[in-house]
Amino acid sequence: MRKINVHDSENKKEKRLKIFFGLFLIFIMIFSTAGFALLSSNPSNPIEEEEQNYDGKYWNYNSDGTNFYFSNPLESIDESSINIDKTLNDYLGKELFLDIKNEAFLEELTLNMGRYPSRIQPVCLGECEKDLPEKTCEDNLIVWKESKNNLVYQLDNCIFIEGDLVSIDSFLYKILGFI
Repeated sequence: MRKINVHDSENKKEKRLKIFFGLFLIFIMIFSTAGFALLSSNPSNPIEEEEQNYDGKYWNYNSDGTNFYFSNPLESIDESSINIDKTLNDYLGKELFLDIKNEAFLEELTLNMGRYPSRIQPVCLGECEKDLPEKTCEDNLIVWKESKNNLVYQLDNCIFIEGDLVSIDSFLYKILGFI
């Protein structure tokens, strides 16, 4: 009979030890998840001051480990000249069509957005003299127009960008969530 008591005692110790380690593991899992959530939460402005620099050609901004390159710093952007409600999610994994004749503007746009759409293709809005597909504002289309005023606005699925590189950067800062 004495052996049974020792065996019961050992079972109780083993059971207490399992419960202790189980609770300890649950404690670690809960607090590590909570800590990760707190440490990785996005601030209201995704660009920290020390995360921007100028390399002689581009302003380089780093957001969540991704580098973005702009010809103009964020401080030079006039938010009142941007009137769009599209977000990056509207382009994610979808075709993006561009009617942009300026190579520098095209380069800056594709440099920053090229990884998000499934493909980017040059097109013409409406009739075209070149051998390019003709698209309408029913498609995801970005159109650049030469202008003295910097302006970005939306008509259906078309984004119209007028002006110089500041207007291209305004669109990019807005669509990428920097402003």
